[in-house]
Amino acid sequence: ADWRRRPRPDFEHRGHAVIYELHIRDFSSSDETVPENLRGKYLAFEQKGTRGDLHLRSLASAGITHVQLLPSYDFGSVPERPTEQKQQQIPLGEAPDSEVPQTKAMEVADEDAYNWGYDPVLHDVP
Repeated sequence: ADWRRRPRPDFEHRGHAVIYELHIRDFSSSDETVPENLRGKYLAFEQKGTRGDLHLRSLASAGITHVQLLPSYDFGSVPERPTEQKQQQIPLGEAPDSEVPQTKAMEVADEDAYNWGYDPVLHDVP
């Protein structure tokens, strides 16, 4: 990876950190600009020009200094196989105060690819 050759940015004090948290799978699991076999995987971070790549670049431009990956170990309440995961079907064009997107997301919440890993089943198990 070419990040090893890049000079580290100046960083004087940890109190100046502006941290953005994200989950590996959530980052790209529904991003159609990422090849399907890489969605929700570490390799999605290497894809240039994807929605996720452009989003991270815009956050860096806005002042984000660090990205923290949320738990990345196996956790028991999430279906690991893509064939067992349900996809959220959230309609576009809803009003900003609409409850429809949240309702649609919750319909498959126990069976979709989204979970930040704060799960008591297998918590902190590599």
